[in-house]
Amino acid sequence: MPRRRRIEVPGELHHVMARGLDGMDIFRSDKDRNHFLHLLGKYLQMFDIRCYAWALMPNHYHFLVRPPGRDLGIMMRRLNGSYARYFNKTCGRRGYVFMDRYKSVATQDLMYFRELIRYIHLNPMRARVVKKLTSLASYRWSSHRDYLGQPRHSWCLAGEGLRRFGRNRSDALRAYQQFIGEGIDINHEETGFVAGDSRADDERVSGDPQFVRKALEQDRSARARRAALRARGVDIQSVALKVSSYYKVEPQALKNAGRHNARSQARAVMCCLCRTELGSTLREIGEFLDLTETGVALAARRGADHTRQHPLNIKI
Repeated sequence: MPRRRRIEVPGELHHVMARGLDGMDIFRSDKDRNHFLHLLGKYLQMFDIRCYAWALMPNHYHFLVRPPGRDLGIMMRRLNGSYARYFNKTCGRRGYVFMDRYKSVATQDLMYFRELIRYIHLNPMRARVVKKLTSLASYRWSSHRDYLGQPRHSWCLAGEGLRRFGRNRSDALRAYQQFIGEGIDINHEETGFVAGDSRADDERVSGDPQFVRKALEQDRSARARRAALRARGVDIQSVALKVSSYYKVEPQALKNAGRHNARSQARAVMCCLCRTELGSTLREIGEFLDLTETGVALAARRGADHTRQHPLNIKI
């Protein structure tokens, strides 16, 4: 059966997982783990993706994120690709490091936010890396310690996650610890929430039937819109012409440097529209504008921020 494409639902939670090829260990030392966390923080910031929980096991990892746009897949390719190159170089090997790249499940916030935090933080116990709950607080390689009051990474929003458990910190911490303890005997795979809601028959989305239908319809609608634009011959150059006309700048000027003028704003909006409306890759836009992929990602983020604050009447 062909593998179905992943679903990205902007603004919704995504539970992301990746495993080593054939179950091999992908973290063999603290140096490996620290390097991976460095890369994770770097790419979360680059793509403006919010992270609420994470855990590293010897042969896999989990984290819970909320992407503002449709850049999660790009971020994951950059993250896993960068780490795979580091891993192969340090181990003197070649070939794939991760099995099937990664798995992402779009998840309904209201129903599963707390449950997923618990699932991720109890992973070291399920994997038998940590033997008992009291030892979990000493496990360095998950955000459980951050939730207990030992924040270590600015990109992990443990404070926001903890607020889901109570109005003030002391009550929230007490409720969080109780909630974690109650989850030790729960088999999450049997409940179905990790792989997806069985009622929806789609493991790419978790939530009630209404949420799942909305997510799938939103994904289909975006793909149909992009296909229709391509069928009309709309491409990156077409978008550049529309945007440059709207901002009254020369199309060639979009390639010029500068960040605080109409030309820069036009370039940012163009990058945003190419990403969201056409589904163009960072590389494709970068080749057109003579920008690096990182430069395109940052410009697209500025464009998205601008269009949210100042809706534009640019029809492509």
